Amino acid sequence: MTDRGVLAAIPELEFLETLDLFAANVSDNGILAFRNLRHLKSLEMCGGNVTDVGAGRIVSFCANLETLNLGQNGGLTDVGAAHVATLRKLTMLNRTGSRITDTGVRNLCCLTNLRTLAVKDCRGVTNESVAFLKTQCAHLREVGISHFHIPPP
Repeated sequence: MTDRGVLAAIPELEFLETLDLFAANVSDNGILAFRNLRHLKSLEMCGGNVTDVGAGRIVSFCANLETLNLGQNGGLTDVGAAHVATLRKLTMLNRTGSRITDTGVRNLCCLTNLRTLAVKDCRGVTNESVAFLKTQCAHLREVGISHFHIPPP
């Protein structure tokens, strides 16, 4: 699936609750097709071409998301994490393989419904995040960081 395909197929599906675009070649422009997806609860966009601009669009168009997989989108940074931190219903977030850092991880701690966070293979995430999550984010139940796995308390 490409931007063109998404822009042609998605806009009419306004009551869609789950959208799986795993490994699709969809960029920030294709996300414009999500304008009417107010009911979307689960979005899978692992391995795409999403940047911080696209993360901002996702948040703007899909405020009811509960699960969001943006893994393997190397154009996502802490700016995208700040956008995602406004999704108050989010319970699962995958940012594996992105350019998020310890700062972005700290910003996500405000998501009190978040139970699962994956930030594996993110070079900017260090042991500082591990310590912070252990002490400041008791609501998390599963965290994947690089080769670490933090078990529930």
